[in-house]
Amino acid sequence: MARRTALEFYRKRQTIESLATERPQSLKSVYDIINNAVERLEEKVEMLMTSYYGADETLDAQMKKWLPMFLLLLRQGRTMELVCKEQVNEFVIKHDNLLERSPFDQDLLDSVDDIINHIFCTIREGFTPITSSIQELVGFMGKYLKSFSPTDGDRYLETCTNYEKQKNALENAILLNIQNIFLMADKFEKECLTRDHFDYVSKERIEKYGCLHVPVLLVLPAACDNLRNAFVGIRKWLEADANYVDYLVKDVHELERKREIESRELKELQFRVSGQEYKFKCLKKEIDQLTMELDRLKSKELVINEEEKTISNNHKNLNVDLEIKLYRLSEMKQTTPRKPNRLFKEQLERLNTEITLLKDKQPKLDRSLTDIQSKKSWISEKRQEKNEKEAQLEEVRNERRKVKKLARKSEVEILRIADCIHKLKDIKNMKNSDEILRRLFHNLPIFSRNLHNTKKRGDKLDRAITLVSRYIDSDWIKLYWQLPFYPIRGEETKRQDIEDIAHNFIRHVTEDQAKQCLLKWRRLHTRATLACLRDALSAMRRKDIIDILDKELKPRPQCSVNPKLYRTVHFPEILVVDCHLI
Repeated sequence: MARRTALEFYRKRQTIESLATERPQSLKSVYDIINNAVERLEEKVEMLMTSYYGADETLDAQMKKWLPMFLLLLRQGRTMELVCKEQVNEFVIKHDNLLERSPFDQDLLDSVDDIINHIFCTIREGFTPITSSIQELVGFMGKYLKSFSPTDGDRYLETCTNYEKQKNALENAILLNIQNIFLMADKFEKECLTRDHFDYVSKERIEKYGCLHVPVLLVLPAACDNLRNAFVGIRKWLEADANYVDYLVKDVHELERKREIESRELKELQFRVSGQEYKFKCLKKEIDQLTMELDRLKSKELVINEEEKTISNNHKNLNVDLEIKLYRLSEMKQTTPRKPNRLFKEQLERLNTEITLLKDKQPKLDRSLTDIQSKKSWISEKRQEKNEKEAQLEEVRNERRKVKKLARKSEVEILRIADCIHKLKDIKNMKNSDEILRRLFHNLPIFSRNLHNTKKRGDKLDRAITLVSRYIDSDWIKLYWQLPFYPIRGEETKRQDIEDIAHNFIRHVTEDQAKQCLLKWRRLHTRATLACLRDALSAMRRKDIIDILDKELKPRPQCSVNPKLYRTVHFPEILVVDCHLI
């Protein structure tokens, strides 16, 4: 049996140095590597501060020792403040001038010059490797801690866009902090460094120690604050990236709930649309029936109007005759002699007979007029009913249009939510995938190029083949001779292809034969494109089919939805340090 070693298992631990030469094992390992690197850099900063102040000294003790020396030098030089290196050089030149008596103390001048050189030598030599390491960390974080989203996007993708903005702001804040360290040194050595060039924390420290006239003494503490702010920004970036997937999962759950609610609302709207459609069809059918009935009654209505006119005239004439005869009867009764003769009696009897006949005719005419009026009122009721139905139809049409619009809006919203859910899930999968880290390490594209989903509708050439086979009819043989092939196929081979298609699909319609011909061409021609098919149709002078292709394959306009206000996802607070130099 083989001898067992004491160390049975060993796992290699990655460091910040190995990230440049080998891909990270996982995203969590990137977090651990960067956190460990930040801790080591913090230790370096503490060691640098210890070497700067000394083992037993602090900033308070240093200020008590250095500040009086600088204030004494300013009194000797009769200057209000020390803001640039040029002033110290002028003091040295004035002290070395043999023609004038020097107001400066040589030891004091040398001590101040040594202190200034010590401050900026520490910044140049001690902080350069630390800032380089921070820039390297920021580079690795920008490479591996990605949001996979632009800064602008759909309101449902606000988590992704907010994190991208947060990431950019943190990166700018970190780089700004480390840049300000050397900007302070450049300002003092080349221009002037005053209290206004410091941030609010350093300004409070300047006021605390009374360094209003010599702010250069607090350059190194301000530089250390900038480094600590950079470390805080790095940790906030790591925290935001670590919580990014959790926010994505919550957004996915919330959008799925919203999609369920929208689906229920869409179903209700579809029921309403169906109800409105049924009402619309019923009213339309009733209106059509009423229209047909009224059209059929038009001729009868004309006859009824003529009858009414005739009967009304007869009724009027009858009433006039009856009035006249009654009047004559009353006159005859008033002028009746005591002994009426036979002629008078006959006239009176004849008048009574005529009145009786007229009175007998009057009810018949009244009934005829009543019947005609009832018929006309029935027709007018039908016409009024049609008008009411048309008004109801217009209301139903408007309501149906409104409900359809709401249903379409809800449908578009559901599609939009589904697309956002798909994007969020893709981003979550990419954040959890080690394959993405491999691609990022080798600078490979994250998304596959020229990859289109053709399962639903097919690509343009596939749709063009379907359209051409539908309209080409028996000219598919001529088209096959015109189509190019790569590798090239000879005439005898093409003839054999045509015979095979005609023999195998002899019982099929011409459209199927044409489609098999074009599919065979696409399968055998390795460079088949839509342009090749168009050129072959042009050679056959089938511009009608080319026009159909242009019309059918024209891209359709996409429906756009105006973004609305939505909730805001809050990441950890962004650290923005107000230390930009004027």
